[in-house]
Amino acid sequence: MPITATDVYADTIARVCGEGVDLDPVERGLIHLKRQKVISGRRLVALLGRHQREIRPE
Repeated sequence: MPITATDVYADTIARVCGEGVDLDPVERGLIHLKRQKVISGRRLVALLGRHQREIRPE
């Protein structure tokens, strides 16, 4: 999926604020689907939450 100017801007602001945010390919894919209006915001949040629970070390 393409990286947009908004992605670059958001990454820069996060770095300047001292809060690095690194998204993995699954998270980037889900956000891309939301931007393309394939999934709703509510569905995005649910899928991101599920993804985080699955990758979290126990």
